[in-house]
Amino acid sequence: MTASIGRSYLIKKNSTALAGVRTKSLSINHEPVDITSDDDDGFRTLLSVVGESSFELSVEGVAKDSVLFDAATGTGSRLLTDVTIEHPEGTISCDVFITAFESTGAYNDAVTFSATFQSSGSWSVAS
Repeated sequence: MTASIGRSYLIKKNSTALAGVRTKSLSINHEPVDITSDDDDGFRTLLSVVGESSFELSVEGVAKDSVLFDAATGTGSRLLTDVTIEHPEGTISCDVFITAFESTGAYNDAVTFSATFQSSGSWSVAS
C-alpha cells in the first residue's frame, strides 16, 4: 500500500460524500471451501476458489446532516445502492446494507455517529 492521507479515503452515495465521516475501516472477507477428507491425513485442505466474498465497512464522524440518520431510522429499505468507496489504492462500487447506526451527543460537544455497512451482492474494483 502506498502512503496516503485519510481524507482521500471517501465513502460516497450517488457521487456525494457522506457528510461528516472522519474515520473509515474496511474489512474484506473471503470464506474458503473446506474439502478435507480422510485422504488428507488430518491436514485441512481448501478448494482453490472462494466460497463467499463479503466486506464490512465501518465509519465514524460528526453529524452535519440527517442523510445517514434518515437512512438508518426511516421506514424504507436499509439497502443503499450506488455506493462507492474511494480508497487510495482503488475504487470499489457496490451496494451496502446498514447493519448498525449509533448517534452520541455529549453535553457541550458535537453530535457524533458511527455506522456499519455490509456488502450486498457483487462489487467491482477499479484502480
